[in-house]
Amino acid sequence: MEKLSFREASIGYGPRTVLRGISFTVSPGEVVAVVGPNGVGKSTLVRAASGVIPLQDGQILIGDQPLASFSPGEKAQLVAVVPQAVRLPSSFTVFSVALMGRTSYLGWFERESEKDRAITRDSLQRVGLLDVAGREVGEISGGEQQLALIARALVQEAPVILLDEPTAHLDLRHQDAVLKLVRKLADEENLAVLLTLHDLNLVARYCDRVALFSDGGLRKLGLPAEVLTPEELAAVYGIAIHVMPHPIHGTPLVLSG
Repeated sequence: MEKLSFREASIGYGPRTVLRGISFTVSPGEVVAVVGPNGVGKSTLVRAASGVIPLQDGQILIGDQPLASFSPGEKAQLVAVVPQAVRLPSSFTVFSVALMGRTSYLGWFERESEKDRAITRDSLQRVGLLDVAGREVGEISGGEQQLALIARALVQEAPVILLDEPTAHLDLRHQDAVLKLVRKLADEENLAVLLTLHDLNLVARYCDRVALFSDGGLRKLGLPAEVLTPEELAAVYGIAIHVMPHPIHGTPLVLSG
């Protein structure tokens, strides 16, 4: 399996730099959360890691190879992306949405094989959607649609998965289901997972490490208990923050005000 590394990466749009000099690594089997205020560049980091926007400086590596050295098809087989709040075509079936993850493995005008379909069925089974595979996307819940996007990412068989706010607009039950699945995939399949999240309590519960971003840079990287402190969070978010042990899980419980 491959790791995802940022080495002095500066990222932006045209001449405008959003993130400057970012360096950290996401190892196989690890879930790293990127947190920080709105507009700090969390989604920009995900877009760069997926190869959608070029770097202004530095490198992003998959294993020991620069991401920019791979073709689009090769990138799709190395890095899978679960985007934020995507509106899926309501008339597509759950199976067809997941099957899209095999596109990079097919040649021009080549139809998917039984192997591709078997991989898709297996991925839907792993996310708990095989029973609704034949239903149209418009007939399933938002949480199930998010799981369908994760299934599509699994179908790519990529060693690195990027998730941009995977729990946005989901109720508590589906937030829990999505992040438990992400945690399980990292643990059991040795995937390197980078995700952005706003809910710091979910970060504390499900993630191995936290990358706290502020003012265009990486302010602090470490274990949740090291990063999610009143001092660090107050400095970044500009409000009073209280942190105490969670009464059930023992992880940091973050409260504002």
